[in-house]
This record gives sequence, C-alpha cells and structure tokens, in this order.
Amino acid sequence: PGSGKSTLCIYIVLELLKLSPTNTLLLTAPSNAAADLLASKLVKLKKDFLPHLEREMLRLNAKGRSWDELPEELQPFTRTTKGEDGRTLFAVPPLENLKQFRVVVSTCVCAEHINKAVQRDGGSGWFSHIIVDEAGEATEPETLIPLSLADPNRGKSIL
Repeated sequence: PGSGKSTLCIYIVLELLKLSPTNTLLLTAPSNAAADLLASKLVKLKKDFLPHLEREMLRLNAKGRSWDELPEELQPFTRTTKGEDGRTLFAVPPLENLKQFRVVVSTCVCAEHINKAVQRDGGSGWFSHIIVDEAGEATEPETLIPLSLADPNRGKSIL
C-alpha cells in the first residue's frame, strides 16, 4: 500500500488521452472505494490537464449503490434517475451515449452493464485501453468482465 500504483494509473490515463483523441479508456478497480479514488484523482487534475472532463468522463455505478456513498466531487460525472419513491438512483446511459465518453470509470463487476448493452446491440467492445487497477485484489472472473470490452482490433489492457 502507498507505493503510488493508483497514481501511476492516472498518469497513464493522462498520457493516453494526450497521445490520441480517438483513445477511449475503461478504468476499473475491484471495489467502489478504489474506483472512486481513481475518478477523484482525475477530477483533481481536471483544471490543469483535463479541462473538458465533465463531458469526457463517466463514473458508472451499480444501479443498487446508495447515492450517499458517492463522493460529492464525483456526482457531476454520474447518470441518475428518480425511483418511484423519489430516491436518486444510478442509471446506465444507452450504448450510444456510453460511447461518447473518452473515460469510463467503474468497478470490474459494474462493467457488466456495458457488456450487456454491447450484447443487446450485437456489437463488440470499443475501448482502446482497459486499465484494471488493483487487479490482484479481484477474482479472475471479475477481471475478465472489463477485458471483454476492448476493441477487438486495437484494444490493449493494463493490469
């Protein structure tokens, strides 16, 4: 712990975004806490390096996650809907909207929402880069979920 692995992931993201405007990244981690940390680090770098982050990044959450668990600085980067009881619930954007984000941050398991949307569409993954931070803390099946979303022709993974 504390050796800078997650920070290194963020700098890899910055370099990949600068390298090509067509790069699209799926940044995942095994837990919400780890995924929130990655997204929060990107938000902190927004002013200096990522001026258009609000329209380029999505923090994708499980539909059942409590709104109160999400750090306040990440709220603008999520999609929500109102439940029947008026509670704020997380939502998964339609596939065509998902593809507009250059960076999607989620847990490994939550990436299955994207996988299901791709399967319904009959397409394939489109991410140029899949990054799984803390991959050693995930089970192999959990890690395979985001990896399945790489672009079949140019997708690369970083664990």
